[in-house]
Order: sequence, then structure tokens, then C-alpha cells
Amino acid sequence: MFTMPDMQLGSDGVLRVDYGYNPVLTTAGFVHILDEREKIVSAPVPVLVKMSGRPKVQVNQTGIMHTSRYLSLTTAVAYVTKEWYIKHLIDKHITLNKPPLPIFVFETDQEAINWLKRYLPTTESFKSGFSCL
Repeated sequence: MFTMPDMQLGSDGVLRVDYGYNPVLTTAGFVHILDEREKIVSAPVPVLVKMSGRPKVQVNQTGIMHTSRYLSLTTAVAYVTKEWYIKHLIDKHITLNKPPLPIFVFETDQEAINWLKRYLPTTESFKSGFSCL
């Protein structure tokens, strides 16, 4: 069992992923989420991830961020949370797993969006990646 987040592509080109409160994060769930992301946009885009509470994370679940499939869909990740526990988990992940793309933690959506804008794809590659136009 895993938490299926709400996912929406903003008009600014940033994919917003909201896991809500106390999400369950598993490798199988993450693969399913990638399937759903590809239905929204198949071009690489920056991603804003929100969650709160105390997520339950499967061991090695974050390894999927190193796969070619994930990297083909993602230019950067900004986590938005005010929770110390989640910030600590992300800090551990970044320290131990050295992510292959830019990752940063913010307390507000606006801070995250401002940072993510520098990782937007070029106009042509972005337009060709839309599967729902």
C-alpha cells in the first residue's frame, strides 16, 4: 500500500505533487506515480513536492531517483514542508545518496517555484512532451 499524491502541472511548467499528511512511500508506489506523471507530461520538468506529518518510507525507496526513467522526467525537485522531521529525512537522503539532480527544501510554495523556474525546459522540448494538449 502506498499514498497516491495529487499531481497537477501548473501553467508555469512546474509539476506539483502533494502527498498530504502522513504519506506511505514505497518503491512500487513510486513506479506507479512515474506512470501517472508520464500521462500528465512526458518532457522533463521541475517538480514541487509537498507533504506533512510523519511519512513512512520504505528502505531504499529513494534509489529510484537515480534511475534513467526518473531523470528523463525530472529536472529538479523542491520539497515544501515546515515539518522538522521531513526536513531531517530529506537532509539524510541528500547526504547519503548524493542525488543526481538539484534538490532543495523550502517552507513556502512561492520560494520553491522561484527556485524551480531556473530548471524549466526549453519551450520546444516542453511543448513536445505534453501528452494532454
